[in-house]
Amino acid sequence: MGLAASASQSSDSPYSRWPNGPSASANFFPIGVWLQSPNHVAEFKGLGINMFVGFWGDLDQTSLEMFARGTMPLIPTQNSVGLTAPQNRAVVGWSQRDEPDNAQHKAIFGFRSCQTPSQIVSSYDAIKAQDTTRPVLLNFGRGVSDTTWIGRGSCIGQTTGYYPLAVTGGDIISFDVYPVASYDGRLEMVANGLDNLKTWIAMSGTGKIIWNAIEAVPISSGAVPTASQERAEVWMSLIHGSQGLIYFVSQFDADGRKLVREDGVFNFPALAHAVGLVNARIAALAPVLNSPTITSGVSVESPEATPISTLVKRHNGSTYVFAVAMRNNPGTASFTLPDIHTGIVEVLDENRELSLSGGVFKDDFAGYDVHLYQVRAK
Repeated sequence: MGLAASASQSSDSPYSRWPNGPSASANFFPIGVWLQSPNHVAEFKGLGINMFVGFWGDLDQTSLEMFARGTMPLIPTQNSVGLTAPQNRAVVGWSQRDEPDNAQHKAIFGFRSCQTPSQIVSSYDAIKAQDTTRPVLLNFGRGVSDTTWIGRGSCIGQTTGYYPLAVTGGDIISFDVYPVASYDGRLEMVANGLDNLKTWIAMSGTGKIIWNAIEAVPISSGAVPTASQERAEVWMSLIHGSQGLIYFVSQFDADGRKLVREDGVFNFPALAHAVGLVNARIAALAPVLNSPTITSGVSVESPEATPISTLVKRHNGSTYVFAVAMRNNPGTASFTLPDIHTGIVEVLDENRELSLSGGVFKDDFAGYDVHLYQVRAK
């Protein structure tokens, strides 16, 4: 089994089809970090990270041994070491080239077009020809969320003719967008990308697992994500269908050219602390998050300026309603649970309770606020 696998496998897990893939345990929810060296395993474990995604250069034997000793699952680019080394139990998937939908570097001559869907699928087929026991991760750029993104070069605006074909080049489909750095804090850009991905995957007629990247460091703008922004981006992702997270934590200079610190999140203790807290909550709720979604479990009324997105789960006799304000505006929301008439609503991590009467409870939201409700019927 893959390194992350446990004795309590779930046949309902989307990872159960790969004997050497990520854990199929109901208690495992993928929380990854992007492109880190193996000497950072212990510090990221301290933040609740349970997977490394990507690897600088070609995976070597020494690094693979370090991942194996540190019991840290890894999704690298496929090579002979990862395929054949005895320690390759640490490898739980293979990564495609990052952001193939963006304009591709062409040495000193600038950029060429994005990779075509056929090129992406051809690369996928080559990876699968070497190993069918692990999934392939395909991560797109911010054009998934911002369809006018100039960084796609001649591929700007190619969406429904591109992505539904390109997603067939991966088993786990991810994307990155960094709204604090690039979109003046419009956090809904994260949800927009996930909604687009779900649409394009449905158009492709294939079933794919969806992950996404989360900014956890100041990038081009120099703005440091706050604890509330970090929490909102994460829960906005989960509520809109993400099944795994990949934190981007590398700090670059103002021009975005020189790496200042690979594990740059640790230059910002308050941000690192916030990441650790949200990851601990996700880990505690992993069996809930991995349970089936109740698609008609709640209806919400809120001011037009403060739309609320929700995700409903049921686990061990409780109903969970995860809610996030989708705009940076305050407002009061009214939640109606059609299947529960009376009960107690515990607001997780906030040390307070609300009353459910006639199937309804209300709560106040600040801009981009997150509330996690555990409802126990009376």
